[in-house]
Amino acid sequence: MSKSAVTLEDLPDELVLEIVQGLGCIRSYETQSTAFKNRAKEIGRQCENRARQLALHSLCLTNHRLRGIATPILYASFCGSLTWYGSKPLQLFYRTVRGSNTGSDRRVRYLEYLQYIENRLADNLGNSLHRDSSHADTTDMAANYLQLLADIAVCAPNLQRLCVVSLETSSISFWQYVIPGGGYPPFEDKAITSVFQKLESASLQIHAESASVYTAKEVAWFHSICSSMVSVPKLKDFRASGVTSQNWTPKIHGAFKQLQRLEFTECCLDIEDVVDIWNACQGLRHIVCEWAFLIATGTKPSDLYTALLRHSKTLQTLHLDMREVRTDDGFTASERLGSLQLFTALKSLAICEITLLGHVWTLAALREDLLPRCLTDLLPTNLESFALLLLEDQAMENIHRLQEPLVLSTFVRNCQRGFSGLKEVRVVSIHDIHAPKITNAFEGTGVNFSLVTESKHSFFGM
Repeated sequence: MSKSAVTLEDLPDELVLEIVQGLGCIRSYETQSTAFKNRAKEIGRQCENRARQLALHSLCLTNHRLRGIATPILYASFCGSLTWYGSKPLQLFYRTVRGSNTGSDRRVRYLEYLQYIENRLADNLGNSLHRDSSHADTTDMAANYLQLLADIAVCAPNLQRLCVVSLETSSISFWQYVIPGGGYPPFEDKAITSVFQKLESASLQIHAESASVYTAKEVAWFHSICSSMVSVPKLKDFRASGVTSQNWTPKIHGAFKQLQRLEFTECCLDIEDVVDIWNACQGLRHIVCEWAFLIATGTKPSDLYTALLRHSKTLQTLHLDMREVRTDDGFTASERLGSLQLFTALKSLAICEITLLGHVWTLAALREDLLPRCLTDLLPTNLESFALLLLEDQAMENIHRLQEPLVLSTFVRNCQRGFSGLKEVRVVSIHDIHAPKITNAFEGTGVNFSLVTESKHSFFGM
């Protein structure tokens, strides 16, 4: 007679814990818009997290022993969506960790388990705030949802990672309940340093009303959020999408002492604000700054250089995209960002033409004699990956062929001499382009050259 199969109940606690920990949430560092650029991957992650959550919940209902092992892992994360469908799970979670029906000892214990909070504006089931917007009470639902989520966040003493997309208006807000001076009891008496003692990563996406509609006190503007996050002692990774500048912005006081990665994507920040934030950082390793739109009045890429230079000894990756920055006459060569050869730690660079070369012409129309120095003189010799982001040129839309500019031809020759560590070169455009001569020139150099066609994404990342 064969022996009966071994179950979880037959295993020692140490082995059961090892198995159950594999059901923990797959956490995201990305903002919603970045995550949904790979929609299939993001939907797959959400589906897997849902399955893991159900499995953990089932284990909690099995017996006292398994409940004791699975409960801390189940309550280590909250993943939700700002939708009518997602409002019910949040209310249930809130009732468990903050409600008066739960004993005070258990409430404290549940909140101590919580390490990760995430919300999106859409889920893997097809629910989205955009689709819910036709409902009469959606505004009230959204306001209540974000208030409950903020209450949970500020009361979780061991929160390590926050990944939140929010609406910020005079009547709907997440961050006004979190930042000091928001004016909403019981949050206003909590300093953000006491709230986020263990926070290491914050990814936020903001959909806010125009600065001309409400005063800064009525809307949680990004500068206020950023100024508050300066005092978070363990913050290493800070990413923001959709953030904008105020009509008038004071200087940031203090410094991000532990911050290593700073990303702004699809932003509308004034160049002066970006400079101010970079100056408030010490020894950044990774910088991303990608503008969704900006009318640059009296500012230029070179204004970024001094603040960027603060991180020349530590910066490993730089992604700087100013293609959507609008100017009257473009930038002259003297107004471009400047040489990056002083950035001795830089391994990966993605940069647009307007920033690197100082012109608003597409690369195909740019003559090398318009540059005071060749392209390789602007780049650090220790570079391993280089991506040049081409301007959107409507004239190229039906050409599909990148002309063979001398700028790139000279770059190929110089790569073989002074860039021994270079492994990858990409030319990125929204058009499907070809450059057979340049492609052939890179063959045999040991450098992987590619022409990449990028796509544009909707505002909600859907």
